Amino acid sequence: MCDRKKTRIGDGFNMGKLKKNRRLPIHTACMLLFYASLVAGAENTQWHVQDAPLRFRVSHTQKPSVDSAGYFVTIPDGGILPGPAPISVVIDASGREIDSYCLYQNRTYGFVVLYGKPTDGDVLIYIKGGNQPNIFPTDSDLTPSVLCYIQTGRASTAAAKQIQMGPAKNSTQFRRHFVAKDDPMAISSDLTRQLKEYDGQPYAARLSGYFVTRNPGRTWIAPIVFQGKNQAEAKADIVEVFIDGNRITPRKESPKSGGTGAWIELKSGLHKLDIYHANDPRSEFSNFLLALRTPNTSDAELGGTRPDDLSMAGTAMWAARRFRNDEIVRSGAGKVKSIESRDGKPTACFTARAKEVLWFGDDKPYLIYELAAMKDGNPKNTKYIWQLSDNATIEDDVITWLLPWFRETAISLTAFEGNAKSVCTVPVFAFEEGLFSDLNNSSTQETFRNAYFNMLRAFPSDGNPTATWSPRTWQTFLDLLEPGTSKLILAEIFGTRKWEAMKKALDPERMRIIEDVFYQWFSYKSPEKCLTWLDQVRKAEKSAERRKELDLMKAEVLMYRFDNLKEARSMLLRSISGLGRLANLARIRLGDVEFLAGDYNKAVELYGQVQDRVKHSEIVRNGSGSVSPNPARISLRGGHITPDWRIGAVRETAGAETIRKLIDEGYMREAFVALQTWEQEFPLTKIAGNYIVTEAKFYMKIGDYARARKALEAYAKAVDMTNDLPDAFRMIADCMIKMNEPMQKLDELVKEAEKRLPNHTVIPELRAAAKRK
Repeated sequence: MCDRKKTRIGDGFNMGKLKKNRRLPIHTACMLLFYASLVAGAENTQWHVQDAPLRFRVSHTQKPSVDSAGYFVTIPDGGILPGPAPISVVIDASGREIDSYCLYQNRTYGFVVLYGKPTDGDVLIYIKGGNQPNIFPTDSDLTPSVLCYIQTGRASTAAAKQIQMGPAKNSTQFRRHFVAKDDPMAISSDLTRQLKEYDGQPYAARLSGYFVTRNPGRTWIAPIVFQGKNQAEAKADIVEVFIDGNRITPRKESPKSGGTGAWIELKSGLHKLDIYHANDPRSEFSNFLLALRTPNTSDAELGGTRPDDLSMAGTAMWAARRFRNDEIVRSGAGKVKSIESRDGKPTACFTARAKEVLWFGDDKPYLIYELAAMKDGNPKNTKYIWQLSDNATIEDDVITWLLPWFRETAISLTAFEGNAKSVCTVPVFAFEEGLFSDLNNSSTQETFRNAYFNMLRAFPSDGNPTATWSPRTWQTFLDLLEPGTSKLILAEIFGTRKWEAMKKALDPERMRIIEDVFYQWFSYKSPEKCLTWLDQVRKAEKSAERRKELDLMKAEVLMYRFDNLKEARSMLLRSISGLGRLANLARIRLGDVEFLAGDYNKAVELYGQVQDRVKHSEIVRNGSGSVSPNPARISLRGGHITPDWRIGAVRETAGAETIRKLIDEGYMREAFVALQTWEQEFPLTKIAGNYIVTEAKFYMKIGDYARARKALEAYAKAVDMTNDLPDAFRMIADCMIKMNEPMQKLDELVKEAEKRLPNHTVIPELRAAAKRK
């Protein structure tokens, strides 16, 4: 119908960044009280760890593949956790303390906690401050997922071996999974760019965790390294692999992919895996993949059979295969539900979730993120202020915001109640795998409008929030700017001094688009103020053509808002001289004045003059100024009109249906442009067709019931009988109800309809509407 374009983001991966933890003994009585409160279904108010200032309630979103894999959860930090080292204490729903450990901790990116299997239900994670975190020990009974640590700036396996779990600098990043979904044991140098704006810096990577052997026996382990698209030798200074603490020594057995590796005997069950990988893209661009071949691996799993034109035809394509997902240990996942402070003061904490993507062609991509303050656990009167740049601040608990893709943006949230406040500052890396947005979808449009509104209102009243917008960001904004759905945006632009700052950087075309949409809303929202605004804009306008357009707008306000037909007529008579679009439109608008005044033949004459000019139909006038009758078309209550229906009728019907669809689907700007085209090509259909009824649908959709009603009432008075007259009465009644007209006026409308449309099915509908009012 109307394609505003689809925008998407390609496949990739989202990098997580997180925190730390530990445990403390809990008194048995406290455990029993906690358990009793859960059994009773009451909200748990007991504070189990007195020296822990914060606690988080965590629910579980994913179970581990084996019980010993435990659960991961990321506890946000950003400055809110106690130090110098946060320590976790995990209490499950039975009141039992569970072993918990720190996998990664950074005040910027968070605190990653690993804990054992809880009983069913949520867990409470208390955070206290200490000198040393409780780092995950090598002799723990927990066997977590493969963890990936990346440290930029260094490129050697020796540097990779120095990467430690626990507290880390910003240059060390963390992931709980390997990079690619299709290659669960792979890592790409693209990772450095996805983690931060390193753009291919040297890095060292440590990967540690567990995998499962389901086919025991003699197994081929093959570390594969790529330089560009070519497989390279897995040298010791690029990658080292340890299985159960034993380093494998690769040797070349085959020229096939995965042909360099080592044979080892693997028993059934879990095995410890440690990989140390280095990459310096400035010299050799290397990707890494760990592959294997178990005793019963089939040729199909090894890429199929080699064709005759390849060496070793008839054998398997590869020497090793990827790890299957069921061969990778997967830890369970926890999700923070609430945050609470021991002293009852507010704590700033938020989530960031990518919702939509703005990306067309080679344009700079953006993601729309939903930023939500974590309110559960905070005092009810807590207020939240977002700091999104040096000049952008918003007070709200949930906002949407455009963030540049593949970049980190520092976002700060302040939670305050009375004199107590808490500040959390976290960099949000804008990336989401496989995100797709359709701007033809109404909910997507609304999400985009909310994001734009937030970006406008976050800046000072005299600032220009659009200073850094790209051409596509601007175009999408204009595409989504509608009189009926963009009220908040329009009020924010024109209700502050932002418009003065914005228009200095705008070209005339964009400026006029925004002003025109604002006029459509402002003219019925505040008619008197709209007249003043039009005078001010006209006074500052240098273009003579634009001044004429503003005069026509002012005439519309006078005739539709104030019934001031005399002044509107006077203004329009000064504008109808000459030729061209604006002269024609002024003549049409003058016809509207006469139509509202009840001089239908004068209106027909003016409409006909324009229609003659555009040569779409021929008006046959008699000596008295009335029009010869034609049974194929309708009759006026004071005369007749005969357009050449063979030319206009088909186009009118198709055009009306198109506009109705545009209105129903919410494409109001497109519908308005189509109405303007129809009006200027076939102005006589204002009386002899269904233009006014269709136009009224548009104005009712954007909330302008007064203008729709005035035109419909004039139409109902003008015509004797048309197929659209019953609809006109229905719509007049709807407008009157929306405008809170008294019952007496609705009763008068029903009586008029009964007189004009006796025995028509619309009469019971109007009576029922009047009773509901």
